[in-house]
Amino acid sequence: MNEDTRLLTDTAERLLADHLDESRPEDGVWDAALWQTVEEAGLPLLLLPEAAGGLGLAPGDCWGVLAALGKYAAPAPIAETLLAGRLLADHGLMLPEGPATVALTDGPELTASKTDDGWLISGKVEAPALGESQICVAMAKAEGRHLLCRIASGGLAVAPARSLSGDPVGRIDLDGLALPADAVAETNDGEVVLRQGAIIRAVQMAGALDAVLALTAGYAQERVQFGRPLAKFQAIQQQLAELAAEAALATAAARTALQYFDDPGALFEVAAAKSQAGEAASRANAIAHQVHGAIGFTREYSLQHLTRRLWAWREQFGSEAYWQRRLGTLVAQKGADGLWPQLAVR
Repeated sequence: MNEDTRLLTDTAERLLADHLDESRPEDGVWDAALWQTVEEAGLPLLLLPEAAGGLGLAPGDCWGVLAALGKYAAPAPIAETLLAGRLLADHGLMLPEGPATVALTDGPELTASKTDDGWLISGKVEAPALGESQICVAMAKAEGRHLLCRIASGGLAVAPARSLSGDPVGRIDLDGLALPADAVAETNDGEVVLRQGAIIRAVQMAGALDAVLALTAGYAQERVQFGRPLAKFQAIQQQLAELAAEAALATAAARTALQYFDDPGALFEVAAAKSQAGEAASRANAIAHQVHGAIGFTREYSLQHLTRRLWAWREQFGSEAYWQRRLGTLVAQKGADGLWPQLAVR
């Protein structure tokens, strides 16, 4: 991490900590104040090229900020706006001002049909903070062609819902929605939204896992039982060591995947990162709540902000089961003699 990225990370952590320590909205409530704070700091524009009005950072340089969004369980679509801007810019489409979001799917794409002056889009879309965002980026398919679509959410009938974390999620049912030609771009990478979204979530989950580890280790040092801190008991020490190992594995896999952010051929790295993050979240959440006991489940204590988001994020942009199937297929295609070269070269 160079001096510039360290300064950027420190700024993001300070902004998030100051805001969320003072005020955290109730579940499902749009945190407009948090969005305004991070927007004024330029955080949603980090991945946007300079020519498009952003800061033009490489994905690897955004590790600290993305991990901080997970560490502080930020209840706003900051990561989604980062991703939406990069996706649109890479395909020659403009990003309007304000929050943006990205469709969550590992299933069927939207369908599209060409008209004289644009496209008609049909299908179902689910995305974080869809009702609060200006646009949603989603993939569509038209006669074997893959299309990246910029869907203006204003004026659409958005059905509000909540994810497992309590954060707002919106759903829309499109039936021949007309999009102008400058809101759609053809792409040769039909999985770009899924793949890059999975990387972003893996990094956020790594940040959240580090926070869960720090919170749990700190609590074990402070909580006294039978005259000794919990951390002095061998069983607790073993649990903390396992939690630390899970967090370290998720971080290593996510860091590797982030380096391949723009590589369509990096499905192996993406599958490993997202599936590892999901597995780590499952085990880490169990350990953290076992060590904390009842207090870990209370609304007044910060652990549940992290663990609930880890549960939600593990399902978004492909669950670990989905990516494990993809990983298994990739390994099987290489054959017995192909696995080690793939691991060693990458």
